Amino acid sequence: MVKYLAEEQVRLGHEVTVVTSSVGITDSPREEIINGVRVIRLRPSKLIYNDLTVPFEGSDLKEVDIIHVRSQNSYFSVKVAEELSIGMLP
Repeated sequence: MVKYLAEEQVRLGHEVTVVTSSVGITDSPREEIINGVRVIRLRPSKLIYNDLTVPFEGSDLKEVDIIHVRSQNSYFSVKVAEELSIGMLP
């Protein structure tokens, strides 16, 4: 679902960056462009369960127009959204 949504937004002319965890990823770079979508994989600190994964580093994104968090109960997603939204809310 995220892949389709991101690629469709690129097709419509938007700049799209997906920030994700590198849990289970061993042979991909930290950052790459896939089908026009910038993908950033953050090193995580995983505590027992996948839902308790925490980003170990920041994403280095400075200006973000829209934040779309996709997960039913992931602490990783909450922390990334929190980092990106600092200073955006009135």
